[in-house]
Amino acid sequence: MRQYFLKKEGSESLLLFFGGWGSGPELFSDCVIMPGHDCMLCYDYRTPDFDCSLLDNYRNIYLLAWSMGVWVADRILSGDGMESARGRLVRCVAVGGTLAPIDDTMGIPVPVFKGTLEGMSAPVLAKFRRRMCGKDLGYFMEHLPDRGPDELKDELASLYAQVTENPGKYGTRYASAEESPMALPAEKRRIHWNIAVVGGNDLIFPASNQLEAWKDSADRILQTDSAHYDRALFERLLKGV
Repeated sequence: MRQYFLKKEGSESLLLFFGGWGSGPELFSDCVIMPGHDCMLCYDYRTPDFDCSLLDNYRNIYLLAWSMGVWVADRILSGDGMESARGRLVRCVAVGGTLAPIDDTMGIPVPVFKGTLEGMSAPVLAKFRRRMCGKDLGYFMEHLPDRGPDELKDELASLYAQVTENPGKYGTRYASAEESPMALPAEKRRIHWNIAVVGGNDLIFPASNQLEAWKDSADRILQTDSAHYDRALFERLLKGV
């Protein structure tokens, strides 16, 4: 995993932003970060390594996670040794993602995810970006993260392995329904998600699946008409509006 400060001014508060698959700093370079906060972008999930020492100097942590980054953020911050960071979380917002990201009813349907991974090519990637961005495709392509197709395929394969090789806790192959992270009572889960933002025009994580996933697992579900990537939405979220 790469951790990059979009803004670092020695603030006491941090906006900790877990991006989606294929993310990079370029995509958010024009965004104004909320006043009084540094901002660290986490991306490139080919490995799950996370340097928690980068959080040490912050009194307050505002968590924002997008797409596959929702699962990654929940997994990282729920880990042993992250108690201090969890105690400093003041707000947790999930956008266009769930805790069961490769799942027929609560995430990206399994055949769709596997089909994208196994068929990865320039045309498949172009189609994915069209579906992801909708009206904001032009802006996305102008701010395309500097990451090649081989790297993106490796990241997608790594995410698939990380999710499905953790059955019963984070994955899609549960020993029983009760072992799904969505079935756990909120008081037993280590990350408390305050808001789940669900885009009605999301063609990557179907909105109906997101609603099913979050119906008992977030304090509030905010429904918008956004695509999976929506420039204006991220500008508002990163600005703290």
